[in-house]
Parts: sequence; structure tokens; C-alpha cells
Amino acid sequence: MNKKTRKIKVQDKNYVYVINQKYHQGVSEINLSVSLKGQKNVTCSFQFCTWDDPISGSPLLVGVHLKKRASDDIEGFNLNYPGVVK
Repeated sequence: MNKKTRKIKVQDKNYVYVINQKYHQGVSEINLSVSLKGQKNVTCSFQFCTWDDPISGSPLLVGVHLKKRASDDIEGFNLNYPGVVK
């Protein structure tokens, strides 16, 4: 997966984030790095480790349905959606 810097705005502040993914032996390692725009030396990084399906891919990047406990609604979770990163 190519590094692609994406932009997002949260409460009048501009942020940039990058999602990187590595595959090895059926495991998908995803790294999400978020920083303020113009301050790339200070980042907040999240690392996720899930299984990897050879046909459909990683569930966090392809999408998975999750149930909210408070409201019992079903919600689609995908790290490629800016609302999820927000």
C-alpha cells in the first residue's frame, strides 16, 4: 500500500494522517499516524494487528459491521472512512 497523506479537520484544527499496512504469514499490521498539519515531527500513532484474508483483505480496511452497545445499531467500521479516523 502506498503512503498517502490524507487531510481531516476536527474542531477547526487541520490534521494529516497516514495509514500503512504490512502483511506477513496471514497477519495484517496496520499503523495509523495522525499529526497536526505542519507539525509532522509530533505524531500520535495507533497500531492494529488483525488476520488477513487472501481474497477480501484486512477487515479494518475492507470494512466490518459492528454493533453499538448503547443503541443496538449496526455500524460499518472502515479505517478508510475519514469519519472513523475523526
